[in-house]
Amino acid sequence: TYIRLNDNWAFTPEFKPLAPRGAKGLDKVLPDPGGVVNNTEASELRLNYIDVPLQVHRRINDRLYVRAGPQVSFLTGAVVRTTGDLGTGEVFTLEDDVKDDLESLDVSFPVDLGIVFAKPRGYKGVELRLRYTPGFMEVFKDTEFLSTTNSTFQFFLSLPFVNVEEDAATP
Repeated sequence: TYIRLNDNWAFTPEFKPLAPRGAKGLDKVLPDPGGVVNNTEASELRLNYIDVPLQVHRRINDRLYVRAGPQVSFLTGAVVRTTGDLGTGEVFTLEDDVKDDLESLDVSFPVDLGIVFAKPRGYKGVELRLRYTPGFMEVFKDTEFLSTTNSTFQFFLSLPFVNVEEDAATP
């Protein structure tokens, strides 16, 4: 959504119901009472969020813009998936739901830099946008075991699908 405030400023709220995050190569993210994870080959944390960024858009010139603003994210799912070798040549995969061990809310501050490649028509054009989103809150409830925050890089490619009628010149 692009809510124009004036020629250079706009409010750009978003709603992203599918916002995956995660990490790979984790070493014993959670306690392993069976001792199976000692032979781990790979471990990854998969998180799913609903993101609600509320950004202010500032146009620098006809082709370049920046955006920044707070984002609230709601955790909808969290799984640790571990694969490894049992020592007998058999490969195992363990999947554990860890949503209850994580904070249900995340607050961050995404900052975007965008460039419009095709001539904009009615504020619509082919554009590339880069976003860095540093997180401010701990991901895990128990930070004694593992302390981390979410930080993401995103790339966006926008293609206009809305036809804008141009003023018809009368001969």
